[in-house]
Amino acid sequence: MSRRLALLCALVTSFTVSAAREARAQARKVAVTILRRTAVRTAPSTGAPTIAFLNPSTFEVTQVREAGEFVRLVLNQIDRRRSASEYGYIAAVDVAVDSGTTETVPVQTDTLARGRPAPAAPTRPGAVVPSPATASAQAPQVRHYALESTAGLRAHNVTVEPATHVGKRGVRVAISDEARQLPLDQLEELVVIEGTDFTNGVIEAELAGAPGPNAGEGARGFVGIAFRMQPDLKTYDAFYLRPTNGRADDQERRNHSAQYISHPDWPWSRLRKETPGRYEAYVDLVPDAWTPIRIEVRGTKARLFVNGQSQPTLIVNDLKTGEQGRGAIALWIDPGTIAHFRNLRVLP
Repeated sequence: MSRRLALLCALVTSFTVSAAREARAQARKVAVTILRRTAVRTAPSTGAPTIAFLNPSTFEVTQVREAGEFVRLVLNQIDRRRSASEYGYIAAVDVAVDSGTTETVPVQTDTLARGRPAPAAPTRPGAVVPSPATASAQAPQVRHYALESTAGLRAHNVTVEPATHVGKRGVRVAISDEARQLPLDQLEELVVIEGTDFTNGVIEAELAGAPGPNAGEGARGFVGIAFRMQPDLKTYDAFYLRPTNGRADDQERRNHSAQYISHPDWPWSRLRKETPGRYEAYVDLVPDAWTPIRIEVRGTKARLFVNGQSQPTLIVNDLKTGEQGRGAIALWIDPGTIAHFRNLRVLP
């Protein structure tokens, strides 16, 4: 073999190996886990048009890129009918990317082919466990509190016990006998989730509330989530619902279905008197029915989403705990309520 021919063969071999490596790199699959129902948008903005909604599932792609607070995916890898040049954007807090994940299921959307949900790892009731895809450095750590036992829960002026409500396991919370003797202006009814230290992020939960037996005429089934709770168990922000207001025949009552408060200085009565309508809103509610909520907190801003809606029910732009507020998360009720809680998740 001539020297020139040998050199030509070496170059061809080198090119072939490089091309094969590049093809393998391009074909390397990355597992994407959709953590909750989320919108696929045309641009990396919450104001951009929605292409479709993805339901919780895990699927594989070969191209994924971070775009600020969003993750960019090739639409063709979600829906083969789409062009390979089209992109979709998903909020980063709603997705986890993990190249080490191998068990995947077809993507599940409202407009595309449906697939079975990603299998959940078994959890000890009440335990804190990471999301399946949190091994990735890019993925936010998700803490899951099943709330199927009282483990890790600290009751304050309430009783808390495991219970099955409308076919789902959770915990039942009601005022304690001792607390009934306290003046209402000194009464905080809480179940603190031990070990939580929350400042910014997302809180999700399912809850149900209804007036209990012998509740007063003003009882509404008050039920919600408190956050940035201080050790005194009196200082915190909270969003809560008034379930019996959701379908009341009185429009004014309907307008008071969802509420923001910040105790001790900003109870609902002061907020309504000084800034009527700013810290409460209407949302469709059914008493004693499981209702999913989502609370997003960033600095002094917070948004409450109810029943999986893509738009917030209530927006607060001046959280009273301030830019640096932080503290525990707690289940919250008000006098006269019997409430149930389950499946609480926290994303930093």
